[in-house]
Amino acid sequence: MKITPEDMPDRQVGLLIELDEAEIEEHKQRSYRKLVQRYTIPGFRRGKAPRIIFERHVGADVLIQDDIEALLERTLAQAVQQQELEPIAQPQVTDIESMDPITFRATVPLHPEIELGDYASIRVDWETPEITDDQVESVLDDLRRRGAPWEPADRPVQFGDLLTIDAGGYVDEAPDEAADASSAAGDDDGAPSDTPQADGDAPAGEGESAPTERRVFLDETGISYLAQESVTYPAPGFPERLVGMSADETREFSISVPDDFTIRNLNGKEAHFTVTVREVKEQNLPEMDDEWVQSLEGFGDDAFETVDALRDRVRSDMTERAETQARAEYEERVLDSLAGVATVAYPPVMIDMEIDRILQDQDEQMRGMGTSLAAYAQNIGQGVDGLRDSVRPQAETRVLRGLLITDLAEEAGLEASDEEIDEDVARVVASQPDEAAREQARQVFEREEARDTVQRRLVARKTMDMLVEIARGQRDDGSADGPAADADDQAVSEEAAASDEENPG
Repeated sequence: MKITPEDMPDRQVGLLIELDEAEIEEHKQRSYRKLVQRYTIPGFRRGKAPRIIFERHVGADVLIQDDIEALLERTLAQAVQQQELEPIAQPQVTDIESMDPITFRATVPLHPEIELGDYASIRVDWETPEITDDQVESVLDDLRRRGAPWEPADRPVQFGDLLTIDAGGYVDEAPDEAADASSAAGDDDGAPSDTPQADGDAPAGEGESAPTERRVFLDETGISYLAQESVTYPAPGFPERLVGMSADETREFSISVPDDFTIRNLNGKEAHFTVTVREVKEQNLPEMDDEWVQSLEGFGDDAFETVDALRDRVRSDMTERAETQARAEYEERVLDSLAGVATVAYPPVMIDMEIDRILQDQDEQMRGMGTSLAAYAQNIGQGVDGLRDSVRPQAETRVLRGLLITDLAEEAGLEASDEEIDEDVARVVASQPDEAAREQARQVFEREEARDTVQRRLVARKTMDMLVEIARGQRDDGSADGPAADADDQAVSEEAAASDEENPG
């Protein structure tokens, strides 16, 4: 065969491959021996017709076309070997240029090339999260609301009230917009399907406004609605417009919906509402005293005797969650800084492979809830291409960060010992809810591939820890070099970048 390499961007090599006569003849002879058993040629028993007679009867092209995909794959594999290429994924035939002689093009994805750059100079400021007294009191108020009865309120609506309302909403659209909206498979939030209603039939003449149709997207009677500040259903600003209304009062208002609103077919439109408040209810909250604290449930084996004890526990829990979130966000910024100094080139097929993994994970999660990713896509009117596009940014981030972490670990010589792997496996096994689950976990981790997963996760964790120390100026002697570090802060996360916790159950 004749092979002509062609330069391509993003760590790919193109190959123009032309088969010689001997290779084509071998393929035709192989096809003849197989096909002659299937055809009945006049004057010959099946399988006994000479090849020249067979070709006259069925056509010479049949021998060429038969199993052509397998021929191209075999030839491509040989070409990759001859060129001493090391593909990271299966090379792909992209175009058949000619059948006489057989000539085709293929793309070979190569391993990524990574230059980490001056990652030792990365510095990212760390800010210790603070929990305010108001935040703590807000949680305590939520605890007071838990289980408190709703009773009628003889006053105008306030935030926090439970309302019974009749609500209608519509937007004015051009006829083609209304038709597109009515054919959609429902709104993202499960709101009623759209019903277009003509607002006028006559076509617009010169100087007249274009005809519009009224599309109803909300038509509910006697629904319960919790008027909470900053709630965005059915549109941003809706609960704010209800404040001050009284029972049996009707109010009409319009809301300019932002372009980035989550409900399809409302983005960037003027939504018109008519709302009647039928009933206003409020909660009579218990006094925040020690007796109320002692009656609380839902804290497991913990019990509290005083308001101060509960308040301390709430603050402690909120601080722990805030620090966990702050550490995760800090690591995100550190990885972004690493990407800013690094140079990474990789083939696009790596993104496609990661998209496949993400969608497979989503499908498994949805099947656990009794549905599937395909059913979800159908419900929101989104095809396969739309689903893939929606997770592409996530896949790109995963691939880039995974490559950076892996390369940095290799450069730093970071490893996980057998003892460390055993300790992590023991921790995962012990976290299982019962002995049957623990035994299942033990069996999972007896497999070498499972231990390899743990090893990669531990190395990624060590790498992230090292990178955080660098970013905070605490590398080498452990001292801080400025406001990026604080001796009392813990910036190292237990979560490893680019890897998820092993879940053997």
